[in-house]
Amino acid sequence: MAETMVAAMKHVTGGRLVAVMRRTPTLAHDFCRRFQASRYYTTIQSLVADKEVDAIYIAAPTGLDGSFRSLISIQSSEELPDQI
Repeated sequence: MAETMVAAMKHVTGGRLVAVMRRTPTLAHDFCRRFQASRYYTTIQSLVADKEVDAIYIAAPTGLDGSFRSLISIQSSEELPDQI
């Protein structure tokens, strides 16, 4: 699903993949290489702290995405919509 989102982003004016977050560095690095992201993080806190990141797509199984959304909301001090 993440690959589909990255492909769709190419059709958005000004859209680009800035960063990737995966817990496994080798997988994160591989995703960056395949989709031309400039950097990766292994924690959600680091990703949220990146001032160049305007939006975050959460490719997590249903049930876990709410946990990530809550953590991102706390880290960014902004309330996040359930879906965009």
